[in-house]
Amino acid sequence: MTRNTFKSVLEDIEWLRNEWWLGQPDGLTEGHLRRGSAALRLLLVDDLLGRAWRHYGFERQPRLVGPDIVAIAAAQGLRLDLAAGCIAGGGRQNGLDVSFIGGFRIDNPSTGVLANADVGFAVCVTSIARLASDAPAVGPLDVLVERLWYLSEYLESPGAVRKGHIIKRREIIECFRNYVGGVHHDLLKGAKHSSNDRYELVADLSGHVRADIRDGLYYELLSIGQSVARSVDVLHLVERIRHDSSAAV
Repeated sequence: MTRNTFKSVLEDIEWLRNEWWLGQPDGLTEGHLRRGSAALRLLLVDDLLGRAWRHYGFERQPRLVGPDIVAIAAAQGLRLDLAAGCIAGGGRQNGLDVSFIGGFRIDNPSTGVLANADVGFAVCVTSIARLASDAPAVGPLDVLVERLWYLSEYLESPGAVRKGHIIKRREIIECFRNYVGGVHHDLLKGAKHSSNDRYELVADLSGHVRADIRDGLYYELLSIGQSVARSVDVLHLVERIRHDSSAAV
């Protein structure tokens, strides 16, 4: 990696922080978010963030904050394999921090019909929201919503669920990047990678979960970008790269 590579890492992180976190995320269009997925792919999936982290002598991996929906579902008595659709979220928009947005089959309390029955089950709609705040997590549920993940485990952890199938955060980034402008299911038809069932699964989320002012799939991408932008570890790396760049001038 060259000094120019580190400069690009710095610029991408600062862009995410200024545009997706400190700026006006409510006004970000779907096109803006799709184009930003390219930066997330380079930083996270292609591991430029991790390589810069190691180059500057930091230990282990940078840590990102994001909901642990496996633990949240367990705490709420819900089963991810019975989720019609669920988004981890955790991002900030419209003055709210919102996570665990979805719909789950549950046992029908009136008739006793089980959640996994073909018909007659009940549905539970979920959402965890609070007014936008940078206060530290303190309660049992707050700790699950604001979990600290090392970069690699964050990418491999569930970012969404569709029809009981878990979708990793990494897969969400890859789908946006590989199908710029084509995350909707109908636009995937006939694409050269359309036989990839995982991309089809991610695309099928579009339109099935709503996160207040935007489609849930786009909200999950926004949440991932904001996790990078507000990470304390990532900000330490930014300061190190910036200092190195200034010293070289």
